Amino acid sequence: IFITLTDEAGNTSRYMKNISVVDTQAPEGKLKEALFFEKGSKEPDLRELLDGEPTDNWSLPENIKLALSFKDGKQFSELPEGAHEFTLTLTDERGNARELKGKLYIGERFEIKSEVVVEAQRSQELSRTILESWFDKRPKDTDDYEYRLTNGPKEWAPGATGKATVIVKNKTTNNTQEFTTNYTVVDTTAPKYTVIRDAPLEARRKGSLTDEELRSIFEKLEDNWSKPEDLQIELFDYNGSNVPWEIAGTQPGVEIVKVRVTDQAGNAATGSGYRIQVVDTTPPDGKLKDKIVIEQGMELKDLRDLLEGDPTDNWSLPEKISLSLAVDGGKQVSELPRGEHKFTLTLTD
Repeated sequence: IFITLTDEAGNTSRYMKNISVVDTQAPEGKLKEALFFEKGSKEPDLRELLDGEPTDNWSLPENIKLALSFKDGKQFSELPEGAHEFTLTLTDERGNARELKGKLYIGERFEIKSEVVVEAQRSQELSRTILESWFDKRPKDTDDYEYRLTNGPKEWAPGATGKATVIVKNKTTNNTQEFTTNYTVVDTTAPKYTVIRDAPLEARRKGSLTDEELRSIFEKLEDNWSKPEDLQIELFDYNGSNVPWEIAGTQPGVEIVKVRVTDQAGNAATGSGYRIQVVDTTPPDGKLKDKIVIEQGMELKDLRDLLEGDPTDNWSLPEKISLSLAVDGGKQVSELPRGEHKFTLTLTD
């Protein structure tokens, strides 16, 4: 090259000089913090070990060569499970090299099933046990991993199908892997229940138990999908295979019954030997006549004459209901003077 020097007066001098342009700077790069690979997998693209592209003062990223070597001299595919120190060498077009030293982890391979079956449930989150069961292959040290569902329905309704995605995270390296599978939802789980011992049910001569009464005998009544109000409840005679137990005509006392609870999918849970207490806590009922006239000095021969029809009761027959009369002032009917008098008629079953 030529160099011209000029002073303030305009005098110049010219020189010729040979200059060499050199490249002596090594490339640069940054390793990823967490590097995790499956056991037996082939060597990855070495640029996957870097956090971003390598850089250099002259060579373009695609012209920078990368070479991987391990402390024990093994090939990548030969590495056993565990942590391994390595050196990643970056070399530019002029042969300038930089060594990046790091550590990568080798673990057993995860293989998710292509199709999975999920038991119906109302919540979106699936248990770790369920998510683990989706994999045909997974590491022995399962406690080293976290499983998280990232894509799936808000609730797992019977008959639903679709795709679900699971993220598996290595807790040591923070490395994550993503797996997707096809799911089908079924409902094969029977309801669960607990019967209250000596649960009381009101006696009656006719009529069946109401839905509310049937549910009152349970301490717990639940299902994986069906709501409690949608569960079918049946009571059977303890000594009969499938003979329904009817409360109508059953005397107050202890009854031993079988219980069957069936969900909307037809799954049934049956148990036997449950004690039910048939009780009679309902008082009799009756209606007084609108107008009652008794001649002065007369006795009432039959207190039922004060009623509009026979008294009724959930269990006792009309003829078994006793009546007693109490007049305000404590007098007998035959002692009452002319006029109106208040009284109380008591019906007892």
